[in-house]
Amino acid sequence: MTDLYKRIEMHLGTLVEISIRTESRAIAHLIMEEAFTEIATIHRLMSFHLSSSDVSRLNRSAALYPLRVDPRTIEVIRRSCEMSQASDGRFDITVAPMLVNSGCLPAPVAACVPHADANWEDIEFVAEDQIYFRKPLWVDLGGIGKGYAVDAAFEKCERNKVTECSINAGGDVRLNGVKDTSIVLNVPGHDPTMVPVLELARGSVASSCGWSAAVLNEAFDSGPHFDGVSRLSIDPRRFTAVLAESCLMADALTKVVLALGEDARPLLSRCNATALFYDPETGWKQIAGSRDESPGL
Repeated sequence: MTDLYKRIEMHLGTLVEISIRTESRAIAHLIMEEAFTEIATIHRLMSFHLSSSDVSRLNRSAALYPLRVDPRTIEVIRRSCEMSQASDGRFDITVAPMLVNSGCLPAPVAACVPHADANWEDIEFVAEDQIYFRKPLWVDLGGIGKGYAVDAAFEKCERNKVTECSINAGGDVRLNGVKDTSIVLNVPGHDPTMVPVLELARGSVASSCGWSAAVLNEAFDSGPHFDGVSRLSIDPRRFTAVLAESCLMADALTKVVLALGEDARPLLSRCNATALFYDPETGWKQIAGSRDESPGL
């Protein structure tokens, strides 16, 4: 006999809810404590705001000498560079200076002034645990780190062989064994009677839209998402939700879809992913990748 247990905590700048079905409250508490501890650790490692994080240390010093960081940080940055290569640079964690200039992020303290031409190709993996920046640059893992944290917490739960697991971090969702779960796609400023609802039993979904940040910064023509190639802000009215096997993959792909729209279809196909995309000029589109091809990343 198993029961469903839920717990909500504030992490990653949002509410994170973990639901698991297991044998007892005591077992559920231990499993969720381990999962939330992993999420909190990832936040401390990858936060752009914390001066002690690996990200802040890299932004301060990695252009001066190779810097040793946590293996989890190495993994996320490596996966980010793989996504940059696969998307021809549309996804790029080195757009942090644009985010600072637009007011979406605070200027990092004591960091090297970023080179105007620096991009993801200037990130070098010197050893298994060291990173070097060939040019001064700033990285921000906000476009992929939350998805990674959800995956890491999900793996902690699955290792304990729970019969049902769902993790929701502000709209980044991964689940397994859950029947008929409805996920409302919250599109800011959109007619609530015209918002899609996803039905998902297994897999991951992540969504992105820049409108809330644009309203907060009173910059309605400029949002928090940037095209890694043009370095220009993406229309903050655009919205996308991407369904993929992992939350990291879904999270990163949302930024590519926001930049490319339907032109992201080949990459979605290689990644075995599907997107729902809204553009105020063209309305809703479903951009489906082929389920017959293996993920490319």
